[in-house]
Amino acid sequence: MKGKSDADAAAQEAREEAGIVGEVSKQPLGQYFYWKELSRASIQVRVSVYALAVSDQLWQWPEQDQRSRIWVHPERAAVMISEPALIPLIRKIHKLSGDNDDI
Repeated sequence: MKGKSDADAAAQEAREEAGIVGEVSKQPLGQYFYWKELSRASIQVRVSVYALAVSDQLWQWPEQDQRSRIWVHPERAAVMISEPALIPLIRKIHKLSGDNDDI
């Protein structure tokens, strides 16, 4: 996002896509790559992952009609996602949180 740091862009994406707000880490926890299908080609995209300490969840948010939000334990999240490269990052976030609560 032009004019925003990567961390601020990550916080904005969390708000728009999941309706969650909070303090985002200044440094990424890690990154992964995936292939994005465009109309005429595929490109490899690098994604940086930031931790977000959630302070509030919105009851209405921009993409609520396109997505659903649920809170699950990290091990459950690891089997629900479609991107295997995210699994170690999910586990890293949970380990850093220092608790056994759902994320």
